[in-house]
Amino acid sequence: MADPLKLLQDVFSGVETAEFISEDSKEPVLHFKESNIKVPVSHKTAWKKKDKGGYSIGALWFILESKDLSVGEYMKKAGNLGIEKVHIMEKKKIVDHFTNGKGADNPLVDIGLIESTLISIDRERKRDAKAAEKDAEARQRRPERSMHEQMMDWLD
Repeated sequence: MADPLKLLQDVFSGVETAEFISEDSKEPVLHFKESNIKVPVSHKTAWKKKDKGGYSIGALWFILESKDLSVGEYMKKAGNLGIEKVHIMEKKKIVDHFTNGKGADNPLVDIGLIESTLISIDRERKRDAKAAEKDAEARQRRPERSMHEQMMDWLD
């Protein structure tokens, strides 16, 4: 299980990199490259909104990525990407938290929500996919050999 807030913390502390991926037919995702985790941008986090619930991982990532944009530019780009917008009055607290390395003891993190926001990681499937990828690469590097050629190698 991975905590979405920890993944964001890792991105903005330089431990992890994230890429926004948008395909026409699917919901956009954030791909955390070093962890090889893909998360829909709508995945909720335990970061409390001013009203109710938690912000999505995409909303937090985008406010951090666009921290130097004007309010108007931020709102326009977030809308164009289909990402939930962060209330502008909360921007400073979010940026301070993730860029200054503060821990999960922040009062804006709802401890009661953390467990329900964890990202499930199917390690077995991830391991199988990596093994299949390596096998495919190995097959491309060496030409297919006939059974006769393989037998002749064995006899040598």
